[in-house]
Amino acid sequence: MAARWGVWARLWGSAWSANAYRHAAAGRVGRMLGYLALLITLATALLTIRTHVTLVRALEEAKPWVKAHIPEIRIEKGTASSPVTQPYVFEEDGAGYVIDTTGATTDLDPKYTRGALLTKTELIYRESAVESRRYKLAQVPDMVINEATIGRALDLAKSWLWLAVAVGVFLWLWIAKLLQVLFWSLLGLLVNALSKRSLRYGALFNIGILALTVPTAFDVVVAVAGASIPAQGLLSLALYLGYLVWGILSQPSSAEATASTAGAQAT
Repeated sequence: MAARWGVWARLWGSAWSANAYRHAAAGRVGRMLGYLALLITLATALLTIRTHVTLVRALEEAKPWVKAHIPEIRIEKGTASSPVTQPYVFEEDGAGYVIDTTGATTDLDPKYTRGALLTKTELIYRESAVESRRYKLAQVPDMVINEATIGRALDLAKSWLWLAVAVGVFLWLWIAKLLQVLFWSLLGLLVNALSKRSLRYGALFNIGILALTVPTAFDVVVAVAGASIPAQGLLSLALYLGYLVWGILSQPSSAEATASTAGAQAT
């Protein structure tokens, strides 16, 4: 039985086989946690690839935007300078971005609810109409910001951003899936009592983990395909609860288990 219900067989059997849920319920919690780790790793790999492709495309599209909107800026010993005619202003989506190192502009125009102003010694960043932050350039190391340096930063991001995405996705899925299993185990306890299955909590926990397989695969396929499904979260939850309840009801009842044990002893 253990050979038949190895990890890959369990992945497939979780969608259709009551025996897979019976075997999971009888197994160790540690083994099912390992199964969950594999499930999340597979989901993370696919989501990371999809996200990385999207981010790389966005970073490539950012290069011409940088060339069109960001002039060269030098910061040396806490002082900013730029060869562009000042004040230099560009607007986008209601936000205003200004460079003026001449001292003529000391604050961002009130008409901009968001944006930034670079002066000779400060960066003023406006998050909203009521919240702004000021950063002294004296705290910033010497640097040159231009098309070339930003391009190198974007290329570096393309090379390594996938790692940050993978770590973030894995941790988020691990926490979210464990919390999902723990929370809905309350429903599992109720179904267990009403159906007279007399399952230990560890068995219910294992069933809850295996029931994650199909809804997780569903969510990943939708994300990788870039599709938009109305009420996807509710549909995914319905799949999970359906498999959770089915997995519990697939177990023998107390009477069946007792009869099976008595028959085995008589034999």
